[in-house]
Amino acid sequence: KLDLNIVMMDYDQERGFGKRKQIDVWWRGGGQNGNLSLQLIKFILQSDMWNNAHVRLIIVNPVNEMHEQIYRRAEKILTNLRIDADIKIINNQIDKRSFYDIVQIESVNSDLIFMGIEPVEKAEVKAFMQRINTLCESIGTVILTKASSNFKELNIGLGPAKEQTEASYKINLHSKIEASKLKFPKYPALAAQNKEFLDILLEQNKLIKQNYLGTLFSYEESLTTQLQVLAENSVESIKKALDFKRPELVIKKINHIHSQFLIDAAAIIDKFKEKNIPEEEKLLSKLIRDSINSFKKIYMDLPAEVKVQYTKADMTLQKGDLFDVRWYKRWMRFLSKFGKKTFTYKIQYRNLLIQQSMKNNLEAFDSFLNEIGTQSLRDITDFSKALSAIDLAFQQYSKKPEAGYSAG
Repeated sequence: KLDLNIVMMDYDQERGFGKRKQIDVWWRGGGQNGNLSLQLIKFILQSDMWNNAHVRLIIVNPVNEMHEQIYRRAEKILTNLRIDADIKIINNQIDKRSFYDIVQIESVNSDLIFMGIEPVEKAEVKAFMQRINTLCESIGTVILTKASSNFKELNIGLGPAKEQTEASYKINLHSKIEASKLKFPKYPALAAQNKEFLDILLEQNKLIKQNYLGTLFSYEESLTTQLQVLAENSVESIKKALDFKRPELVIKKINHIHSQFLIDAAAIIDKFKEKNIPEEEKLLSKLIRDSINSFKKIYMDLPAEVKVQYTKADMTLQKGDLFDVRWYKRWMRFLSKFGKKTFTYKIQYRNLLIQQSMKNNLEAFDSFLNEIGTQSLRDITDFSKALSAIDLAFQQYSKKPEAGYSAG
């Protein structure tokens, strides 16, 4: 596998480079691509045609509470690279707009747009290319970058962002449904109705993911991310403290950092309890209410009857047939002697599904809610473990700061 820098340009034949007045750099928050893009811009700004251009570093933020931390980190990176640029952070936790939709709106009038090439699986390459092509058709000249490992990875507190897909969350309402493995009845009318019912269930699953799961899990993710940033900032402060020559001053400084970390961590948790937990409760209540109403509507909208056509071959007696089924088959076979070749039977479809599947779907919904609760409990447990580990690390630094630093 070649480890090379990749730079691709989609040149706008009509606009070209516009007025060469505005350059947008879109950053997903981590990796080497942002570094490569910024280094290229340093060279571009040195040219006579671009030396008056205005640069914007634009970051889509999936966790609103991280806004200030992200801004400070981005500002520090630009200062270190000696690049004069405005920083624009777009909070997207609530709206959850597609990254490409945001780019299209924000950069529609920009003269040059830099974007990193996101990592994609083989199965997703075609969809990725379609998204890029659609985007490039609606904005100006675009430069796509993919940096080699030689470029230093820059991180502003966000992991490399990926577009949310249906596989983004492992908890699914109808997670056991695998359409490709289902066997449908051989009778066309019944098979068509069953497929339509399945599509409705899967669409309900999709809507729950879009409208509820992403927001619910983002609350726990924001808690973890804030702790991560707090811990990283504390580590940076410890590194500076280790520059002191006298050990007692180092220990004193580390103890102060330790105390401040605990105060800040407690503030983060209190804010989470005060703001996020009530919002989670409201969202879960709405999820339960809307889902129950949706279940009722799905079943009430089903056709009361479905007409199924049978042939004489279908009237063969089978082991396990109930008395009334055996009686019906015998009667139909009797009628076939008088030339009747097909038989129409009205299945009480709505009542049948209410009796046979509604209970199972409600049980699946109950299990789904339990999974959400279990996932939240795991997140809280992981958060507590991380706090304990960090607290222990501080204690080790305080006892032997030099050994602690070399080990870290």
